[in-house]
Amino acid sequence: TSPLKWVTYSAHDVNLNMLLNSLNITSAECVKERYRKKEEGFDPKCPLNSVFASNIIFELHENNGKWTVIFIYDGHSYPLAGDEEIEYSKLRQILMDTIDPDFVIKCYHLHPEKPTGAEISWWIIGFIII
Repeated sequence: TSPLKWVTYSAHDVNLNMLLNSLNITSAECVKERYRKKEEGFDPKCPLNSVFASNIIFELHENNGKWTVIFIYDGHSYPLAGDEEIEYSKLRQILMDTIDPDFVIKCYHLHPEKPTGAEISWWIIGFIII
């Protein structure tokens, strides 16, 4: 077992928004509609874009050898894939399915044999998945 009990990662709002969208917590369409209607305040069905001091917590639980995750965004628990507590392997697969294997090449017009440091976003994905 790992001696780690708590791991912290600090990110920009864009990183949080991409993660929320990947997990179907929010979407550009619902946020756009809320802005169009000038809706303010918290709506658990469509949280607005992350603001300063927003936080995402992945609570990892072990119960009888089975690892599960509870997802909490700004103090509110959200079901992932319809479950309040999702199996770790299922969450990992959801996140892996959102990653385009050619992301770096398509988005930065880079060549894998010539890394430039623009791939830094990859380490958050690895951090979350591991």
